[in-house]
Amino acid sequence: MTERELYKELRRKYGDTTQQGIAIEEMAELTQAIIKGWRDIEKHGYITPPVMDNITEEMADVNIMLRQLTEMYGNGYEIEMTMKEKLLRTEKRLAVEIERSIKWE
Repeated sequence: MTERELYKELRRKYGDTTQQGIAIEEMAELTQAIIKGWRDIEKHGYITPPVMDNITEEMADVNIMLRQLTEMYGNGYEIEMTMKEKLLRTEKRLAVEIERSIKWE
């Protein structure tokens, strides 16, 4: 079964609302894992391997669910275009900030 076929089967079996709810749960779990990483940094000065493993796992879960949502909404092209626009805007903003900081040195 391809990844796309798997997502379609999950939608058929459990429904869009359930899968959307799982996506929200996974994003919340990633948020918690990141916060644990912050706590590790405060306590140890670095993120410990078990916490990093948890962050990695939750990032994978969120990525899977984002791919599934993209299949569900059929907006993959629009997402790619929006990401390109946002990254370009961020790059321009960063260049302006760097230029400003150089002038003040």
